[in-house]
Amino acid sequence: MVVNGARSFLRLKAHRGQLKMFQQRTEPTVEPMLLTARQAAKVLSISERTLFSVTKSGELPAVRIGRSVRYSVDALREYIRRSSEEKCEDSQNRA
Repeated sequence: MVVNGARSFLRLKAHRGQLKMFQQRTEPTVEPMLLTARQAAKVLSISERTLFSVTKSGELPAVRIGRSVRYSVDALREYIRRSSEEKCEDSQNRA
């Protein structure tokens, strides 16, 4: 139920071509540049413990912001690429 004051307001907005009553504003989606350890481990389908081991060994760089540890999406992609190349080389050497 629309109150008289609101009805006249809606008519005024509609008259000006500004009625967007049923449209939702959608903000552009911003992809995160850095992921938390939990998010990074989930993306890689490994445990957080394994993620920290890989980070400590230097295979995967991490970004420290204060006491927080974050992982770059690009670094994760590079790690996946390198890991898949190593596995391909290992399988070729065994054959």
